[in-house]
Amino acid sequence: MGNIIEISDSKYITTILHDAFITVAQEYNYIKENAPEFTAFINYDIIEGQLNNGLKMYGYKKNDKIVACVGYSHNKDQTYLVERLATLPEYRHFRYRENINEFH
Repeated sequence: MGNIIEISDSKYITTILHDAFITVAQEYNYIKENAPEFTAFINYDIIEGQLNNGLKMYGYKKNDKIVACVGYSHNKDQTYLVERLATLPEYRHFRYRENINEFH
C-alpha cells in the first residue's frame, strides 16, 4: 500500500506530469508546436505560479516513487477544483487515482 504526501517542488511535479501525459500526446500526435498548452509540454514556471496562487499538490507514493498526483485549489466562493490529475503510465489501472482523490 502507498501513502499520500504533499508535493511542493514545481520541477518535480512537472516531471510527473510530463511522464504521465507524454503517452497521451504520442497517441494523439500532439507535439509542442500544435498543442503547446497540453500538460505533457507544460513548463515548471506555470506550475510554480499555480502553487503560489494556492494550488496544493499531493502525490501517491508507492515503493518510494510518486506514481500519481492531484492538485486542489479553490475559488473565492470556496468552490474546490481538482487539477493536474495524473498517473504514470505503468501504474494506470491500479486505482491509485481513486485512492488519492479519497484522501482530500
